[in-house]
Amino acid sequence: QTLQMDQVNLQAKEFVPQFLEVFKGSSGKQEEEALRILKKWNHIDSVDEAAPLIFNVWMKKIGDVLLKEEIPEETLNLFNGRRSAVDELLRRGLDGKPGPWIVDGGGLEQVLAKSLQQTLTELEETQGKDMADWEWGNYHQVRFNHPLSSVTPLNYLFNSGGGVPIGGSSVTVQAAAFLDDGTVNHGGSWRFVIDLADMNQGYHLVGPGQSGNVKSEWYDDQLDDWAEGTYHKTVMNEPKGDKLTLKPSK
Repeated sequence: QTLQMDQVNLQAKEFVPQFLEVFKGSSGKQEEEALRILKKWNHIDSVDEAAPLIFNVWMKKIGDVLLKEEIPEETLNLFNGRRSAVDELLRRGLDGKPGPWIVDGGGLEQVLAKSLQQTLTELEETQGKDMADWEWGNYHQVRFNHPLSSVTPLNYLFNSGGGVPIGGSSVTVQAAAFLDDGTVNHGGSWRFVIDLADMNQGYHLVGPGQSGNVKSEWYDDQLDDWAEGTYHKTVMNEPKGDKLTLKPSK
């Protein structure tokens, strides 16, 4: 269960200390505050912290600064390996071997500074001016949209509760990739843990619930538990309910 809910961001663990070195003594007041938050961060994408919000949006903005002006948007949308490519460009730049993408962007420090400024400008508009109030979960939220929720006025009946804050990200074991607006669009919809020495007992999480019927008590009863990692114990050898016997007609 702990493994499935692991929110450690190894990408941040790799890059944040190196980014801090690049910015040593060369940033403005707003940037300094953001860098102080990142310096104290334990690299866990927790819902109630500002650091994962700053870092994850920053990494996206770095890709924008490097690629958006050079590659048409319709082509860039087909670039599924974009994040990995940006990571590798950063590694080479931090190793003192910047390629043409970083050189043409004005050098590594300029690329990082420009993307960080874009990050803070965007977050200030959406989260407010006080970074102390910023939280990853205010931006990073999951919505289990029912197919009928896209039809007006059925959207008021299906999933009317809105988004639920969730930790993790696209690079954590607890998979929670997200769109540009922070909506989580990828993850483990069903989590299951069982001891193979005792197959009669297991632990489950099914988001948002086991039923697709909006009137069912099991429609979204596991939504908060799924987001928080509170597993449900299931006993296999003690079935409950009515027995239905189907007999062929004579």
